[in-house]
Amino acid sequence: MKKWLIAFVLLICITGCKNIQTLEIPYERQELKIAIIGDTPDIQNKNITFEHLSLDELNNKVNILSSEFNAIMITPSMFVDASQDQYSEAYHNVEIPVVFWNSSKAHYPFVNNKVNYLNENEVSLNNIPNSLDGIEQTHSTIFLYDIETEKESVWFFQLNEPNELKKLYSEIFNKIEEVTI
Repeated sequence: MKKWLIAFVLLICITGCKNIQTLEIPYERQELKIAIIGDTPDIQNKNITFEHLSLDELNNKVNILSSEFNAIMITPSMFVDASQDQYSEAYHNVEIPVVFWNSSKAHYPFVNNKVNYLNENEVSLNNIPNSLDGIEQTHSTIFLYDIETEKESVWFFQLNEPNELKKLYSEIFNKIEEVTI
């Protein structure tokens, strides 16, 4: 009887712990399909779907990705590989926004040749009001390059408090919708 009780309690703890880590993101707008390169975020929202994409697929399918996805999100586990020169052209040729999630180095090591994630400095945004010592680090960046005008658009997102992660996701999804739909 004790074994069953212990197993039942452990099952409840494991199930409960998993639910705590999954974030329910407040985003009630247009459905978004996001290609993910790296680890899939542990979030839940009926309007957001993720599909894995490899860096090789990014390079080889760059011309059709905009018809399949609303954005590409690259996560920290792939930053070193994704910052290799062979992929910088893809970030300039894909017609959808690229989100560099949780990159304190913004988009710079990814879109510039001869710069990689390991040797690039962190980015500080000195014009953020109420930042400590006038320096606020960026958490995530959205990069979108317009091939016709040869102009890049970049949006920086900060995470001021760890408990504002839901708000950060919502801001990023709202910006993706704004620039793609």
